[in-house]
Amino acid sequence: MKQDMNMISALRRNGRIQLAELSRRTNVPISTLHERLKQEIAEGVVHPSALLNFGKLGFDTRAYILIGVDPAEKDKLLSYLSKHQNVNSLFRINSGWTTLMECVFKDMYALENFIEGVEKQFTIRQKQVCYVLDELRREAFLSDADLLPGLLGGSFKYSKAKKGSD
Repeated sequence: MKQDMNMISALRRNGRIQLAELSRRTNVPISTLHERLKQEIAEGVVHPSALLNFGKLGFDTRAYILIGVDPAEKDKLLSYLSKHQNVNSLFRINSGWTTLMECVFKDMYALENFIEGVEKQFTIRQKQVCYVLDELRREAFLSDADLLPGLLGGSFKYSKAKKGSD
């Protein structure tokens, strides 16, 4: 398990790291890393993807939006938002809210049009928009191998059964 977590930590820091470099850093043979990585991907523990700098692509406006609707409209709202091109991440949440979403837009005008469109289609009980001014840290959880012992401690349970792991 320790070697798997070190591999995951290194991949969180640099998802494009070469297996030879990863092998050197983790002291795990390349063939073993390759097999473990294939297994982690197949089991959904690791999901290869690219992190984008939306601003460099011309999408300068980002916001986190909380919306609360009546329970009768919840499924329809979530279905609508899950297919909307400006919704980057969508979460079902609690405490009287229906959803939290991260949205990306070219400008404030496009964001306001999106919100107006949602308000026209659904009866919004509550809404809060938080504009992202600066991104200070992103996708850092489990990225520092030096912090893994304190984080994982004795309470962390790696949910899959591993044959012959540490």
